Amino acid sequence: MEQAASGTGAPGPILLRPGLQYALVALAALLVFAGTLANGFVYDDVQLVLENPWIRSVEGLRQAFAQPLFGFLESSTAQDPRHHYYRPLLHVFFFVLRQGFGLQAWAYHLALMLMHAAVSVLVLWLLRVCLRAGRPGSEQGAGDWAALGGALLFALHPVHTEAVAWVSGAMDVGMALAVLLAARLWLPAPASPARALGAAAVWLVGLLLKETAAVLPVLLWALERATTSAGARGSLLMQARRYMLLGLGFVAYAGLRLAALGGGLPASNASEGAARVSGLLAFPADLGSKLFWPAPLAVLSPRGPVTSPADVRVWLGALLLVGLVALA
Repeated sequence: MEQAASGTGAPGPILLRPGLQYALVALAALLVFAGTLANGFVYDDVQLVLENPWIRSVEGLRQAFAQPLFGFLESSTAQDPRHHYYRPLLHVFFFVLRQGFGLQAWAYHLALMLMHAAVSVLVLWLLRVCLRAGRPGSEQGAGDWAALGGALLFALHPVHTEAVAWVSGAMDVGMALAVLLAARLWLPAPASPARALGAAAVWLVGLLLKETAAVLPVLLWALERATTSAGARGSLLMQARRYMLLGLGFVAYAGLRLAALGGGLPASNASEGAARVSGLLAFPADLGSKLFWPAPLAVLSPRGPVTSPADVRVWLGALLLVGLVALA
């Protein structure tokens, strides 16, 4: 335990040592999902683990880099370009586990638990960096407590249940881990060329696990401005050079994806355009509400898809989007 001194000489808040904070967050993340060790394989786990021919040999694993996520299936959905997700490292992850543990489900669940604990620890690090930036020593104690509270909320929040308790959620947890590791390499700014190239390599790993890792440059741009002064960030030319090095990760991903799938991207015809826009606007309302009241949680939305722009979720999502833009 540490006691922070205030500027007036009065004792400050009692603080846990950083090592204890990280251990507490990791332990909380592990314990809250400990019950999953008794679980088996469900839903997509059956195809991706039990029936997946690619994860049975090195020769088969090469197919994962040349085809979409479910390319080993013969169903019309698997062959439909609108479902061509390119996530080969998920197959690599399952291949490694299968070689070491066979089809023992507890090993897969344990791996996800450990990854979730690592993500939670990195969330604590990120919050500490952001909340301590620009604060004098007498104010850092409150920021550390806020960071610990935020990281514990992240580690324990039931909104992560699907990603951590479902073996197929390894693509989500792994992607989050890669994005946060890239941020850890990038900060403190300005990142050296070696750290920028390291972040690019980790970003490539995240993209090969799930496409949503594409948000990394926006995250890094925001973190630089939240934690570093304008002078320390350097000129616009210096910043552009760093991001060009980071972009090598995306270039490598794009090359692998194009070589495997060509121009096959999830798409729709023009008649579906309005429905897709309405669904996109309703998305933050659907998922954002889970952050405040995480029930009911289901594989499919109990309210069903958006069929009309007049749906209240469309307008609520639009208002949330406007609010975020105004806040930014």
